[in-house]
Amino acid sequence: MYFKDSKGVAVMSSYNCKDVELSSVENLPDDIVPAVNVPGKASKDVTAVVWENDALIKGDFDGIWDDQTLLVKWKTCCEP
Repeated sequence: MYFKDSKGVAVMSSYNCKDVELSSVENLPDDIVPAVNVPGKASKDVTAVVWENDALIKGDFDGIWDDQTLLVKWKTCCEP
């Protein structure tokens, strides 16, 4: 997963959901799908976001799902 600042100058990557490292824009893979901005809302107000190129993958309040399997649980990245 890659994060880019609002000006597109700095690109960061996290390999373990805790540490973030600065990456070079030149070294990014060429098949990256643009990110989807999901606003921070209460869990009851969040609508799942389905990936454009794979309808089985969706992101919701809890994390990222592949069909019925939870791949990434958001709060585990923030828990001590």
